[in-house]
Amino acid sequence: MSKLGSFKVPSLIKKRRIDHGLPTFSWNSLRNVEEIGSGSYGSIHRAIYDKETVVVKKLKGESSIAKDRFLKEAKLLFEMKRESISGFLGFTENPYSLMMEYVMFDFQPFGIEKSVTNIGEFYHFIDHEFDFKSLADVLVVCIRDYSITSTTTVSLIET
Repeated sequence: MSKLGSFKVPSLIKKRRIDHGLPTFSWNSLRNVEEIGSGSYGSIHRAIYDKETVVVKKLKGESSIAKDRFLKEAKLLFEMKRESISGFLGFTENPYSLMMEYVMFDFQPFGIEKSVTNIGEFYHFIDHEFDFKSLADVLVVCIRDYSITSTTTVSLIET
């Protein structure tokens, strides 16, 4: 018998999906995907998913360390249930992405046709459209009433 007679060709093991305990979504189910921000770690996209506008954070790196950190972030966001944090909607590994509620501040109740999606846009709009110094007077009262102590905050308000 030849030495090659006992040789077996190795079978390929199909990659199994790992259940991370998170709700999942398919990137291919997103519609009207538009990049609205980008950094060294990932990119942020606005998209439509099941007729709802959502925000999707997509990981840029492919290293196992980056993926582990991204998964940890997804798990933390999933566990956090706070009014001040957008709701976590899902996670996918292809490509590594997490989906969250799309939240914006709408000035329409104040008679202004404007909406903003981040605190920088909010401050810029308020500063540009309104007398910001009058807001500073209100902030001093709020800080005192809620016992907020920060020399940085107070010094910014007093300037």
